[in-house]
Amino acid sequence: MLRFLGPRAGRDQDRAEAEDDPTHKQLIPYCVFRAGDKLLHYTRGKSGGENRLHAKLSVGVGGHINPIDTGDGRTGPDAYFSAVKREIEEELDLPGGYEQKIVALINDDSNAVGQLHLGVVHLVDLGLERAAAREDALAERGF
Repeated sequence: MLRFLGPRAGRDQDRAEAEDDPTHKQLIPYCVFRAGDKLLHYTRGKSGGENRLHAKLSVGVGGHINPIDTGDGRTGPDAYFSAVKREIEEELDLPGGYEQKIVALINDDSNAVGQLHLGVVHLVDLGLERAAAREDALAERGF
């Protein structure tokens, strides 16, 4: 198991406080969707939660680990992977199913968003080249 998902690797912090505290990085699951040799891409719409990312092109979806992800006593990796599943299901309808694995980390301190977040990149292989958005924040989608 990756050490940064271990039970002693992190701590809970209020999100509003964390968004102004560059001394601690927030883990953010970031899922890149692949169908064969094509990647899903989209433009981030204005309804997305992160104002600093509106109108930017993207090849991944993801978000914060929320208190709901720790329900039923989940901690560490169980809470983290609950967040991954929730984020995927909140943002996309994937009729062909999927398999996912962690493939990389994104640590980019060159901008305000990156200074506060550590992206955990999941490669999500799709059964079909179809992905319907469940949110307006995923505009102009394509493969």
